Amino acid sequence: MIEFEKIINLTVDKLLNYLQENQNTDTKVIDYKSPQTLKEKLDLSLPENGVPLADLIPIIESYLDHSVRTSSHKFFNQLWGGFEITGLLAEMVTSTANTSMYTYEVAP
Repeated sequence: MIEFEKIINLTVDKLLNYLQENQNTDTKVIDYKSPQTLKEKLDLSLPENGVPLADLIPIIESYLDHSVRTSSHKFFNQLWGGFEITGLLAEMVTSTANTSMYTYEVAP
């Protein structure tokens, strides 16, 4: 359980840092990289035996570093933009509970 908790805490720390960076007006919405550069930087292969939990942290960091920062105040979309804490908390609760809304048997 200790490794499990450590990975969760490290991931939450990375996410909090990401959200704080999005509040900084100097942070770019995207640090554009060409598709070829992204292909070289991101290993999208599926290993046959998976990876240890600790190996997920650099993958998460890379994902966040190369994602469009849609929660930034500088991101504008015709339908949505920005960040809503209640939405994040709801996602965390429903993902952690691992329930489903589509059938009564497993819905809350």
